[in-house]
Amino acid sequence: MGRLEKLLRDMRNSPTTVRYDEIENLLMGAGCRVTKRGSHRTFRHPAVSDFGLTVVEAHPMKAPYVRQALRLYNEIMEAIRNDSNR
Repeated sequence: MGRLEKLLRDMRNSPTTVRYDEIENLLMGAGCRVTKRGSHRTFRHPAVSDFGLTVVEAHPMKAPYVRQALRLYNEIMEAIRNDSNR
């Protein structure tokens, strides 16, 4: 099992133990851009311009942020697959 698969599994199974840097690594690896404002970080990806994610950099992350990060990641991957099938 690769690192990405392990991270995704851990995020799904135990969202309250996820650290901010794990979310950042996942979304930056998917091609997101991050903007910083104070303790808030906003992740956006050009393939899903209608969906961005703003999180507070805290340790551990709150479960709703982790679930939204997974949703954003899944939407990015789906949009990339759809673009490559055209």
